[in-house]
Amino acid sequence: MPSIQSRVFVVDDYKPQQTLTQLPLKSTGHSSVLAEHGHSAIEILEGNNEFDVMICDMIMEEGFDGLDTIRRALQIKPDLPCIIATGFSENDRVSAALELDACACLNKSYTGKLLAKAVKRALPSDLSFVTSHQASHLNKSSRSGTSSLVCSSVRDYIRILQIGPRQVAACGYGS
Repeated sequence: MPSIQSRVFVVDDYKPQQTLTQLPLKSTGHSSVLAEHGHSAIEILEGNNEFDVMICDMIMEEGFDGLDTIRRALQIKPDLPCIIATGFSENDRVSAALELDACACLNKSYTGKLLAKAVKRALPSDLSFVTSHQASHLNKSSRSGTSSLVCSSVRDYIRILQIGPRQVAACGYGS
């Protein structure tokens, strides 16, 4: 099976930072989708929530900042790992986002190497699963006699790891 990287959802209102985030993601094999503010991020998530991780700027439009975006995103997709990106030191809003189980806080200007490391840590350690979105892009060149399990989310994959392969069929995974 080809190596599949994650789909990263980038939410940032500052154009230079968007580029500084998307370029290293692309160079490490991740695909990314951009939202320019929190409200557009929520619209995108409501229409397509098959992202593996979200990187969200904390200081955005007044009245709907990164914390508001993360709260609403987790209502739509509770298993979405969120990485906070901020140009400021930790404050009450950042602390509140971390209490929502945001998995990391990156201080701007972070390096591409640090970004890639944060994304890798936000995901399960074994990315040998394929999401349904990624499966639609794979060709059918698998060897005969082998099969792949297509998970609809990272949460499904983690659940499969927890219950073990024998119970997968009994729980309806992969059917």
